[in-house]
Amino acid sequence: MRRSVYVYGGLLVGLLVLAGLRWGGLLGSESDSEDGSVVLLKAAPGEIEKVTYHDEKQDVVLESRADDLGDWVWVTLAERKLPPKKPEEPSEAAASDPGGESTEATPEAKAEAGDPTAEAPPVEVKTLHFKGGEAAETLMGALAPFKALRRLDGLTPERLALLELDDPKAYLEVTRKGKVHRFDLGGEAYGTKDRYVRDRDGAVYLVDDESVRPLRFARSRLPERRLWAFAEKDIVSVRIEANDGRFVTMVQQNRDDRDKAYWAGVAAPDLEVSEYSNWLDKALRLKGLSNVEPGEEPSDLEVVFRMTLEKEKEKPVTVEILRAPGEGGVEEWYGRSAFTRSLLKLARTQAAEAAEDVPDVISAQPAEEEATEEEAAQPPGSVPPEPTTGAIPLQPPPVVPGMPPRFPSPAGPVGTP
Repeated sequence: MRRSVYVYGGLLVGLLVLAGLRWGGLLGSESDSEDGSVVLLKAAPGEIEKVTYHDEKQDVVLESRADDLGDWVWVTLAERKLPPKKPEEPSEAAASDPGGESTEATPEAKAEAGDPTAEAPPVEVKTLHFKGGEAAETLMGALAPFKALRRLDGLTPERLALLELDDPKAYLEVTRKGKVHRFDLGGEAYGTKDRYVRDRDGAVYLVDDESVRPLRFARSRLPERRLWAFAEKDIVSVRIEANDGRFVTMVQQNRDDRDKAYWAGVAAPDLEVSEYSNWLDKALRLKGLSNVEPGEEPSDLEVVFRMTLEKEKEKPVTVEILRAPGEGGVEEWYGRSAFTRSLLKLARTQAAEAAEDVPDVISAQPAEEEATEEEAAQPPGSVPPEPTTGAIPLQPPPVVPGMPPRFPSPAGPVGTP
């Protein structure tokens, strides 16, 4: 009796430990996913601290950060570039015998063949740092929790080789609450391009392609290109300030109806100012082309104008548009704000045109109401005709002999000889 109690007690303890591991995200679980997918790593939104991706060409690190404006992602990208392969140099025997073939391999070929005596070719590494954009934020959210489409059981070594998991060249590491969880990355599924992964216990899964693909193309897909996060329809006002101190504040009317929305001045909110709309149509589409590495900002940056964008129930964001001399005397244009957390390089033409029109926008006034075609056709000094409604004009009542007049006439009482 006592022995059975120990046995069942041990089984209970084991189940509790296993349940704790699954709940803590150390083991995958197939029981808690409502959509039928497999949970590889349990995590709530905001619990993912860092994501690391490695393959033969690059290392990508995404780190969760937070400040007064909210949560954001900082990305470090280290790209490796192998030097081009040099042509094999003929050996002395081959040089003395032009018709013979060289058997001496280059250092690169020896390294590729796994020769332990070969010197590893030099690797050029370029490291970039930048704020992650919407794709980076979406990826961090997609890993909380990290789900697989399905689990693959009973795989033979030959099958693992076909899935490129016998000797994986890439891996994904997810850090949650200080604990690192590693997943080896295999090849892509035919047709869907979904990715095969293997956890540390050797279980193999198929995961959605979008949980990995942005990392493979980190340079193009992960950087933040926006100067602010507000959509145009949500912007209540925009204040423009020139570098000479002059400024104007524009307010957006009818924001909820995009067909009737317009921009006006604070003093006359009912009157549209077409110059405001035309300028903002270009200025609100300014985007970053690339990040400037921290510490490598031009020393002679000049603020050309500032825009302060305001949204209801949100902190205003002030965007600085700057310029600096570039190579060959061509000006380079930049933008920065609290949202970007770093300096972004802008398209020259678009930024320069927006800056050039700032003085005209600041001095713009509402347009006068346009005259109608009939008023425009009247000669100068003439009296405009009375407006007509299309109704039959009223006639004075007839004069009945012996009855008093109903109203006086300009020529005298009605009915007088």
